[in-house]
Amino acid sequence: MRTLPRSSAAVVLVSLVLSVPGAARAHPCEAEVAEAIQKLAFENQQVVAMELAGNSPVARALRSEHTYRVQVLQQMQMQCAQSVREEKQGTAPAGGVPGCGKDTDCKGERICVRGACVDR
Repeated sequence: MRTLPRSSAAVVLVSLVLSVPGAARAHPCEAEVAEAIQKLAFENQQVVAMELAGNSPVARALRSEHTYRVQVLQQMQMQCAQSVREEKQGTAPAGGVPGCGKDTDCKGERICVRGACVDR
């Protein structure tokens, strides 16, 4: 029986966490990461099927490409996590422009309206 590589198992786990109904609303980059995770999980299934069919040069090349894309995804996940942390701390508002991106970027009872914190 063949098991998923460690990185693919992490991809599946993150995908499941992001797809739980009622979870906090995802940051735009988190939605992008979740989409990439789903694509890579599907791609991994195809590569595993080819590997099980035989250890062909094509299967090895596809595994190599898939491994590279998983590494790119991991970098994307780290960058996204950093962006989310910075936005929660208020050091980097959404969109990379001065102001706010959401109500939680504003202090106290203020809310975000068109990129500016205003009183309710």
